Amino acid sequence: MTSNASPSSSAYALTTEFEILGVLRSLAADQRLIHLRAPAGNASVVTTLLHIDPEKSALTFDGTADPGVLRPILAAERLHFEASQNGVHVSFKCGPAESLLFEERPALRLPFPAELIRVQRRDAFRVATPVNSPVLCTIPLEDGPVTLPLEDLSTGGLGASDAAHAVPETIGQVFNGCRLDLPDTDPLEVTLRLVHIREFERAGKQLRSLGFAFEGLRGAASARVQRYITALEREALARNRGFR
Repeated sequence: MTSNASPSSSAYALTTEFEILGVLRSLAADQRLIHLRAPAGNASVVTTLLHIDPEKSALTFDGTADPGVLRPILAAERLHFEASQNGVHVSFKCGPAESLLFEERPALRLPFPAELIRVQRRDAFRVATPVNSPVLCTIPLEDGPVTLPLEDLSTGGLGASDAAHAVPETIGQVFNGCRLDLPDTDPLEVTLRLVHIREFERAGKQLRSLGFAFEGLRGAASARVQRYITALEREALARNRGFR
């Protein structure tokens, strides 16, 4: 198979055509949602693998009707793909992409990857949450509760914006009795552990993003978070297809 991706030394890398094709065919058959992104965060979309052509070493993915998103994707030498299948994180890189129509809808064709990574991880990536109607998380503090808008979410944790610098800067601190307000469902009580702080400047303002890990999220609570993540992914896929 042909590709301009360079192999890595990862112990989780599949490098034979038979192994890689097996995983790709499973992704296509199950119509798994796949996160496609250009390097340096220039563009990202949620897509699905529509067709595999072993003879031409080509993969066809759902495209996007948004020219602003399509432009950096087509300009990239390689694109990054991530998906989750039965608790396994799947990732690969390949490119460049070309735009075409597949069954009368926008699509992208790329060469096969030279390798594919499979890692048994429950939380492979986080999904961006809406900006216009943000998901909120309320954290109880000694001086009173603070409510933060989410930036992203996974079944393993969440990212939140803390522009007021209200949350203590103690990495590893655990916050019990937090409330996560997911749309169309009752508030969810969660325990959060602070794992990451990122300070940055935007438009002359000092901002801060916090990364939290869920502590003990399982069962019905984990399923509710996963259902919301899946709903966000499907909405993103519908937008990419021009349905919304």
